[in-house]
Amino acid sequence: MALGIEALVVRKIEADIRGIKYGTKKSEDLNTYQSLEKLKTLNDGLYDELLNKYYDVKRETNNSDY
Repeated sequence: MALGIEALVVRKIEADIRGIKYGTKKSEDLNTYQSLEKLKTLNDGLYDELLNKYYDVKRETNNSDY
């Protein structure tokens, strides 16, 4: 089954967020902002939702490091 561009971008962003959350990826090594900008042109509402999730995970991981 072929996925659309929007679904692929969302899958990548969600994978980045999970990786950051579980410590398997570092946010500075990922191009999440580029993917988010691509999603913004496709689906503005989903962009806002995933951007908030991304910021929440970044805040959580930064607090646990200190």
